[in-house]
Amino acid sequence: MMRRLLMLFTLMALVAMTLAAAPAGAQDCAGSPPPRLVIGDQGRIAQRFSTLRESPAGNPVEVMYAPLRFVVLQGPLCAGYGPLTWYEIQYETGQRGWTSEGQVFSIWGWNQYWLELDVQTGS
Repeated sequence: MMRRLLMLFTLMALVAMTLAAAPAGAQDCAGSPPPRLVIGDQGRIAQRFSTLRESPAGNPVEVMYAPLRFVVLQGPLCAGYGPLTWYEIQYETGQRGWTSEGQVFSIWGWNQYWLELDVQTGS
């Protein structure tokens, strides 16, 4: 009984820390790790690539490759399969569209963030 209470308390503490770390107004998306980006942030592709889409969970437009940088225009928005956390972004090359920030579980691993803040710009 005591072990169950300790596990429950630990789980509740982890949930509270996750919610405290999320940006204001961020939605909880079951398929995504906690959102880390907000409108106006400058970021970059954190992994090898990111898929640019015409709308959240929409048709792919182009595959963009790291370390390409971008600016967040809209989001976070919880939608599509997963559901995942989506952002409208504009890359430094001018392409604009929607991409997901990450996924709790994918073929690439657990709790993968595909986008991150660009530490070189100070955002």
